[in-house]
Amino acid sequence: MARKVDGAQIRGGRYYLNIRIPVEARAAFDGKTHLRDALKTADPKVAEQKVTLARAQIIEAENSARQGANLSDAIAALPADQRRLLDDAGGLDGLLKEYERSRVAAAFTAVGDDYGEPLDPREARLQEAQDRAAHNVMVDEAKREAKALTALGQAVAPLTVAAGVTGLRELAAAYCEAKNTAPGTREAIEAVVRRFIEYHGDVALEDLTTAHLREYATAAKGLPRVTSSKKLRGMAMPDLLRVAKAQGLETIGESTLDRHVSMLKALTAFAVPQGFMITDPWAQFKVIRPRTKHATKTKARAPFVPTDAARILAYARNEYDPATIDRWAPVLACYQGARREEIGQMVVGDIFESDGVWAMRITDLEDGQRIKNAVSLRTIPLHPKVIAEGFTTFAKGQGGRDGYLFSEKERWSSKLRLMTPDARERVTERYGKRFSRMLREKLDIKDGRYVFHSFRHLWEDAAEDAEMPQTHRRALAGRSKAGDSQAGYGDGPQLKALAKSLAKIDPLTN
Repeated sequence: MARKVDGAQIRGGRYYLNIRIPVEARAAFDGKTHLRDALKTADPKVAEQKVTLARAQIIEAENSARQGANLSDAIAALPADQRRLLDDAGGLDGLLKEYERSRVAAAFTAVGDDYGEPLDPREARLQEAQDRAAHNVMVDEAKREAKALTALGQAVAPLTVAAGVTGLRELAAAYCEAKNTAPGTREAIEAVVRRFIEYHGDVALEDLTTAHLREYATAAKGLPRVTSSKKLRGMAMPDLLRVAKAQGLETIGESTLDRHVSMLKALTAFAVPQGFMITDPWAQFKVIRPRTKHATKTKARAPFVPTDAARILAYARNEYDPATIDRWAPVLACYQGARREEIGQMVVGDIFESDGVWAMRITDLEDGQRIKNAVSLRTIPLHPKVIAEGFTTFAKGQGGRDGYLFSEKERWSSKLRLMTPDARERVTERYGKRFSRMLREKLDIKDGRYVFHSFRHLWEDAAEDAEMPQTHRRALAGRSKAGDSQAGYGDGPQLKALAKSLAKIDPLTN
């Protein structure tokens, strides 16, 4: 009896191929679900060899299909300028040929010519300038093509100029990778770089000048403050500027413009020590602001008045489940001066008793925890009013489980779930939106200057009124010690001393 061979059937003592074709590879086989054929042999060894070759053929087709799918995804993800290059070249093969021509032409124009005799000196200088201009044109063209090909996973021969990180888009990626930038910050940097490229084009790093940044900063003042509406979403910067001007939309403020400029300057400052640039063209640039009357300025944020803060705490106490962040975040922000994200990312072990003092720890020790900066890392006593509200009883009741301390309601449901980070690794973004709706819709606090962070401002005013020592205020609030010549000495105030200072303030009665 003939020996069984995997991938083949036996009929009349001879072997017949019978292999299932994966879905991804079927297009290469005219949509067939199985590869079937007579192997024309009764020898099991020969049959195994032919089955192995057939399997290799299927694997090649499957890999080719996957590469095609990956290439389609990569093409779909290309920025508009690189997609145009691909389309103009007639596809990937055409772009590869275009790049090779541009690369060779760039190398050729770099060689130059002998600009001595018999040319007149003036003619020689003119010819040299023309050749330099031609070389720059070919290098720029080759760089753009190389970027598109690299984004599509193609290995390209390098130019004579620096390859890899050649523009702001690549520099931003290198910066975020080196800094292990949080998703939200990375997204903001990428957005600013995209705006810059939309305005100036994809300028090579070595060609960036102070004028580029100055002109961008000047133009960016005209960007609309809100770009998330359906009408503006995805619109390129030149179009946004045109729409904002024509419709008289409110434009971005000084602080937003400062963030744009700071992010761009951080990239070029990073590029020099990393060897991506020789000098930093933006190191000395500053946004010049026109002189204004200080009396006409309004603060973007304002502290809650004590009566409004009391209303918020009462609403949270009466309306929200005692296991939720909605119940406890206002209390902790009001009496502890803590930031919203610091509160939301606490785990069960961050609330504990030490030497008779109940404390909360604000740290980035656990996965999913982040802090604003090094001075934000702190352990602070709980205010007596927080304990009286029942917070320590709540915290003790959560012992023995993993995850964040607080829960929140699932959307469109009354069921509770533990807090989870969003796509940008922020824990309290959803709560922040609920808090804003509560202010505006439930408590009729509609002044835009009042936000969750207004609790922190209220706490600072209460600490000032109670004449709390500056060292204690910084330690409790996690603020910078800049400007204090004594700040670098000693280990800072102890927990019991902080507890005494904290107990003296009550933001609701100041």
